[in-house]
Amino acid sequence: MATPDLIVGVDFGMTCTGVAYASASTGVQSLRVIDDWPGKSHKDEIKTPTRLVYNLDSPGEKETTVLSWGFQCNERDRNDPTKTLRDWFKPLLESEHLNQKNQTLAEAGYPAQSEADVTRWLEDYLSQIYRHIKQKISSQYNWETSTVVFIFSLPTTWSSHAMIERKFKNSIFRAGFGSVGTNHKVELGLTEAEAAAVYTADAGHNIYQEGEVILVCDAGGGTTDASIHRISSVIDKHVELDALLPVQGMAVGSTRIDTQFAILAQEWLQSQGFPERDAEDLARTMMDGEDFQNIKRLFGHPKDPSPPEYKWRIPKLESETSHGSNQHLELKVSRYDAAKTFSLEVNI
Repeated sequence: MATPDLIVGVDFGMTCTGVAYASASTGVQSLRVIDDWPGKSHKDEIKTPTRLVYNLDSPGEKETTVLSWGFQCNERDRNDPTKTLRDWFKPLLESEHLNQKNQTLAEAGYPAQSEADVTRWLEDYLSQIYRHIKQKISSQYNWETSTVVFIFSLPTTWSSHAMIERKFKNSIFRAGFGSVGTNHKVELGLTEAEAAAVYTADAGHNIYQEGEVILVCDAGGGTTDASIHRISSVIDKHVELDALLPVQGMAVGSTRIDTQFAILAQEWLQSQGFPERDAEDLARTMMDGEDFQNIKRLFGHPKDPSPPEYKWRIPKLESETSHGSNQHLELKVSRYDAAKTFSLEVNI
């Protein structure tokens, strides 16, 4: 393929996925980030949640049709017996994490998840991303005749797992990427740690000087990556880097903060008399809700109002419960205890 008309970058993440594209001839001058996603009425979200909701033929039966994805998904779907919400499945592409997840599911009395299940969720989700990219770009370029290169970043933890990369690339193709004859091509690009370092260097081209060393920590939803590079040269706006150490990634991310909050909420709900399964469902709904997520994003930020206590109203259960009405119950957590949910993530 000659110089492509378009380069499309896809950052497939555990919690959220982002897409940017640019003309290969003009580069960053034409860079566009997709910020309007199905389920959002305004353009200010540069990423969409990595999640799907499936319809079930009947409760407990096989997942069939994708009903919604990204921002279209509703937390109430998680407790609907005719639907299944799938998220946080990216780490399960590695057999080690899938085995650990199945052990946890078995202990809780849930059925195991197979590699085929995870592959289906991945491909169904990426196919939705592909259709949205096509819809957005087709309004500006001729999709069929334009030469397009799709570049996917890779988890740093996969750096020595060629088999996982091959499976991932096959799933990308089956989702629709690279399906327009020889005009469209798929490439697996830099690891996420390397991409973060390149972005940091490019953004600070007028700050860094030759010989300086930069440490970049990219803390995401499912992984945290670190890299150390020396600035080998700065010419105009072009910065070149030399890696001082191999990039490193850990399966540690902000979802651990979510999990710690869910544990805290579930323990409190059970202390209030909720059955274990109801408490677990309610805690997960609260964890995914905007109230907690907004507090998490602002915690420690200069715009954080820093209240001495946080309050969360307990959501309504879809089904009847022996506990009765919970519409006036509130979970109250001190700022000190809220900070503890971050401690595990930071200390690791």
